[in-house]
Amino acid sequence: MLHQQRLTSPEENAMDEQYLICRSAGHVFLEFTDFEIVERRGKLVSYKQESVCLRCTTERVQHIDGGTFAIISNTYKYPKGYLSAPGERITRRDARRALWK
Repeated sequence: MLHQQRLTSPEENAMDEQYLICRSAGHVFLEFTDFEIVERRGKLVSYKQESVCLRCTTERVQHIDGGTFAIISNTYKYPKGYLSAPGERITRRDARRALWK
């Protein structure tokens, strides 16, 4: 069980723990929606794929090359409270340490 003194309600504690799990182990992106599909002369040029983390609700959009299927770019939208304060950084090690307490 995660020891948290900085949060007050059980709902906040549960959500904060999910953030730490994602920071420690990575996100769980399983559901995808394809959009902005670009085709030229019947061939796929590129497309974007949107997904949501099943654990913490972070949203990810990947721009994918249609020829090589390589990821061109990733964009993320994090839920409120997920990001650390400016100038601070929470590493995977920090997250694992917080989950252990």
